[in-house]
Amino acid sequence: LFNFFHYALRPWPWIVVGLASLVIFPDIQSMIDRFPEVSTQYIKNDFAYPAMLREFLPVGLLGLVVASLIAAFMSTTASQLNWGSSYLVNDFYGRFYNPNATEKQKVAFGRLSTVALMFFSVLLALVLQNALQAFQYLLMIGAGTGLLYILRWFWWRINAYSEIAAMVAAGFFSLVFILFDNFVIVHLENGMIEVLGLTTSLTYWNIIKFLGVVLLTSISWILVTFL
Repeated sequence: LFNFFHYALRPWPWIVVGLASLVIFPDIQSMIDRFPEVSTQYIKNDFAYPAMLREFLPVGLLGLVVASLIAAFMSTTASQLNWGSSYLVNDFYGRFYNPNATEKQKVAFGRLSTVALMFFSVLLALVLQNALQAFQYLLMIGAGTGLLYILRWFWWRINAYSEIAAMVAAGFFSLVFILFDNFVIVHLENGMIEVLGLTTSLTYWNIIKFLGVVLLTSISWILVTFL
């Protein structure tokens, strides 16, 4: 019961603040006018929440909220690192690479994998322009494997090799498009972009990315399934 109310009620304060921010700051320009000391490159839609905190909370409560946000960030980061490390230790290292590993060896590998995961996470964060990009990348990877996870309940040919191939292919092709986003695309005026000499809108490019990952991943795991 506690967990139900915890997860059911947790988003509501954020939703209320978000709705109220539409009244106080109806557009981005209103936030730019209110906070001239902040560089305009940082004032986007997600700036509304800290703007509301700065506008209405006294110093003591503002510090408490900042501390709570840092605590939430730390707990989430720790959970993701522990999960990722446990997957690598139990599902990869202990199962395939070193089945006779001692507990001491597993702990050592877990520590190394935690550091490695954190290192690559920092590298990824350095190339991201905003939090929305991370969300889009997660959707892109999930979209590539979504068809398989549905069809596996209806098609008897799908097996473990199909699922492994789908996960690897979705990650690989998503990484290719991520590299395109960060090193190949040239941003033009009026929201247009240039990809390998072709000019298109960012919306169409996002559609191409998702459809491309789904198509290429589907071809990959279907070939593995039949082979």
